[in-house]
Amino acid sequence: MQGGGCRFLRYNCSVNAPRKGWALMHPGRLTHYHEGLPTTAGVRYIAVSFVDP
Repeated sequence: MQGGGCRFLRYNCSVNAPRKGWALMHPGRLTHYHEGLPTTAGVRYIAVSFVDP
């Protein structure tokens, strides 16, 4: 995969092109609004899980 990654809007912080086979985990509530960065080649898979404490 080329490109991809995730940008956290509130913190103006990006995780660009994580290594193949790696996962990025973060809290998804109000503090970590995020957006996916464009994948320019290859395939990106996204798995979503919700945990209610």
